Amino acid sequence: MRRPVTRRKRTPLVDVDFHDAAACRGEELGLFFGPPEADDEAPAERELRVMFAKDVCERCPVRSACAEDALTRGDTHGIRGGLTPTELVRERRRRQRQRSAA
Repeated sequence: MRRPVTRRKRTPLVDVDFHDAAACRGEELGLFFGPPEADDEAPAERELRVMFAKDVCERCPVRSACAEDALTRGDTHGIRGGLTPTELVRERRRRQRQRSAA
């Protein structure tokens, strides 16, 4: 006799209810993720886009939850919680070093 398969409810790593309150809700995704092809954006355009995206994040009431979600999920694309992909990687590494030292 086979054991019945029980399915566990998948729970998000971080509470994603914050999405409804995010300042970026309704904004164009391109503001946070850029054009599909990186070559389609000049460095000056990218810098300006990132600055505008970070401005949206700066006034967001759920900025820290968004950043934590990106860090927990391992996101490597787009501006999340006011952090660029490079800044997300740096923060992950910083936390990893901190855990290793503890």
